[in-house]
Amino acid sequence: FEANARAWDDRLSVLRIKTNRPDFDRLVNDWLPYQLLAARLWGRTGPAQRSGATGYRDQLQDVIPLIHLAPERARAQILLHAAHQYIEGDACKWWHRAPNGGTGLADRTHASDPHLWLPYVTIRYVRGSGDYAILDAVEPFLEAAPVPKDQEGEATVPLTSRDKDTLLGHCARAIEWTLDRFGAHGLPLMGSGDWDDGMNLIGDEGRGESVWLGFFLHGILLDIAPIFEAKGDAARAERYRERAEKLRAALESCWRGDRYIRAYADNGEEVAPMSAMTSSWPTLTNAVDAARGREAIENALDILGLGDRVLLVQPPYDEHSRPYPGRSAEYPPGVRENGGQYSHGVSWFVDALAKLAAQAQQEGDSRAAEELFRRAFETWIAISPISKLTAPAESDIYGLPPHQQPADVYNGEGYEGRGGWSWYTGAAARMLSAAYALLGLEFENGELKLRSDAFLSKGELRLERVVYLGKTFEAEKRRRVW
Repeated sequence: FEANARAWDDRLSVLRIKTNRPDFDRLVNDWLPYQLLAARLWGRTGPAQRSGATGYRDQLQDVIPLIHLAPERARAQILLHAAHQYIEGDACKWWHRAPNGGTGLADRTHASDPHLWLPYVTIRYVRGSGDYAILDAVEPFLEAAPVPKDQEGEATVPLTSRDKDTLLGHCARAIEWTLDRFGAHGLPLMGSGDWDDGMNLIGDEGRGESVWLGFFLHGILLDIAPIFEAKGDAARAERYRERAEKLRAALESCWRGDRYIRAYADNGEEVAPMSAMTSSWPTLTNAVDAARGREAIENALDILGLGDRVLLVQPPYDEHSRPYPGRSAEYPPGVRENGGQYSHGVSWFVDALAKLAAQAQQEGDSRAAEELFRRAFETWIAISPISKLTAPAESDIYGLPPHQQPADVYNGEGYEGRGGWSWYTGAAARMLSAAYALLGLEFENGELKLRSDAFLSKGELRLERVVYLGKTFEAEKRRRVW
């Protein structure tokens, strides 16, 4: 017991914050990192999910906070996932590890986004850690039969290929796989779903396109171009910038006055609920200017933000929805991805609001910055368990422990506010990263870089001290105010 306690003390002492909100501090310092490590990466299990599989995009996203807390763990995870990419460029959606450490049963699908999380996370790892040597690490590919066009996916035991490439080569192959699969509107094909697995029938005939995936790819292309340039591949860098420019124009055509549409279905019809994903990611990927980004987010939160929870989409789907999205509509209205609080997806609002706030503060617009930071903090609290436990009656309805970030919270009639999955959720890592973005904690080459707004108030939240790798950063004794 004592050895275990010391081990956890060591893990949780790497980065410690102190604010004027002890409830916020306890989650950020202790419970979110614990949930991330114990339930997601090590246990890969929880009360509602016990498969033990490794999710390709899931565990890649989980290690983003570990770039700063345990970089060696993040590095190993990135290389593990590189070795679970198929030779063509796509990747296992999930896989089980064989007893000998190899790859056991794996799911190969037409899903359009899992492989792209490899370059996305690699970019953040090399920037944050300064470990550019990882780009030259060599890993093999997998080989398996392609998934038939009329099937969503196929479980198989793939073989390790003799073909190998550097991590940067793996990233390039992932990007090229998507660049080769664009639709009539100049957007990436949806396949059997993008980030939202529940939209599996929007593009199952091979023509549907994902607007969210367009934003995601736009950011990756712009962010990875300088890396290829630095590695001597200027031609690829320029081609990626050109594709990003064309993609940005195609995405702009998806604006409908108050929102970006979510997708185009196989038959060309628009899928256009108010969506957290296509409201926050335009800002996160530098695909729009600040004014449009703020408009998209605020319009969305006016509909999706309910004070004690934040919804993924509205209105929810049902059996009469046209175009019919797929599995999302099989959930009751207000449950999980179908109009509930899906914590992982809605947490991107916090990052986007914090980004806009920091930009406004740097440009001297303190009023806009103050308002955006306030809303970012309120959104984080609304998504967190803190907002669910303000009264005994609410705790009884919510039904989950106060120290666990819920995967989802229901919003349907008769079960408003009921907690869904607990423990095993990527929302733990996401909310940890969102908290760092809100506080102004940025990392570069293995060092903490505090944004100029770090010790400014974020609504009711005020950062007082940060300790990172034994180095202390404190606010001035006189409280800084707007």
